[in-house]
Amino acid sequence: MTVSEVEFIAFGSDNAWYIKWGDGRQSWNNLPHSLHNKLNGRQKSLPEVVFLSLSPNDDWFVRFADGSTGWSVCSDEMDLLLQDKAHRGVLKVIFGQDKSYLIMFSNKETAWNGIPYLLHKKIIERQAEKDIYLEEVALSGDGSWYAKFTDGRYGWYGLPSTLDHELERRDDGAKKLWLSPANDWSYFVLWEDGTSNWHHEDSFTESLDIEDDNESLVSDTASTVYLNGEPIELTEDRILYLDPKDILYSQESIDNCFRDGRSIRRTMRLLRNGEIKIEDFPPIKVCIDKSTGNYYTTANKRLWVYREAGLEEVPVYLIDPPRGFFYRRNGNGYNIKIRGN
Repeated sequence: MTVSEVEFIAFGSDNAWYIKWGDGRQSWNNLPHSLHNKLNGRQKSLPEVVFLSLSPNDDWFVRFADGSTGWSVCSDEMDLLLQDKAHRGVLKVIFGQDKSYLIMFSNKETAWNGIPYLLHKKIIERQAEKDIYLEEVALSGDGSWYAKFTDGRYGWYGLPSTLDHELERRDDGAKKLWLSPANDWSYFVLWEDGTSNWHHEDSFTESLDIEDDNESLVSDTASTVYLNGEPIELTEDRILYLDPKDILYSQESIDNCFRDGRSIRRTMRLLRNGEIKIEDFPPIKVCIDKSTGNYYTTANKRLWVYREAGLEEVPVYLIDPPRGFFYRRNGNGYNIKIRGN
């Protein structure tokens, strides 16, 4: 599973977030209690979530694969609108600042209230053109926004500088982009070339540390990687060997288990005692921070295991850093905390 296989994301207040992966897997944090209970108690045989959004004041909307929907909103006006329009099929509800919202229906109609004037104006102008409809929209907690239309044209206003500069640099806009209605700095963007950038709280970044959280002791995650700007195959002739003490962590904490439930501490002891071998692990991917010459990896759990087991040499693949990797890296690189017992 790679970041490019994220299906959709929602941000809310108080570090609330939700991630839906292409394989149906879900991750979330600090959701409103009513929504948490709805998702946590939902039987796996029932239709899966295909869209979910959060507001700054614990409002939420969810749509399932069979077209059924659920919501909890403070605004009576919005509640009545959702009830009245439910027969048309509500595709998306996008929440913004100060109880603003935008609703997208399956018949391509839209309804909104309180959205920024420039976005209001752009939607009116574009939808006045023949067969042009709103395709993607994101609202932020400070009134900034991003909108993309069915003809591929897009516009934005007031986005964080890093995201603004990247949009200026690219010709095709974002494939998908999510902002937080609760603040002016959180975002996640999937670009058309499959790369991604994001900025949010540590718990969100840790959940997206795909290689780390989803790594296996017997196989690595398949994804396209690059070296010097060119795609490469991770074959044996590309393996290098480094001292794990010369490789730095890319985050400040890790979970105490691999994705399959195996304890990292027990794995370390087995490796240190010779009951398993370094050959049982796939090589970790590392990239170089050219400004410092330091090596970093996203396989933080395996790196911890190697260091604590006292290994002096481990196999690695040298790759280009994923886009935005050094921007979203956290921690000092030399030490890492373990979450859980």
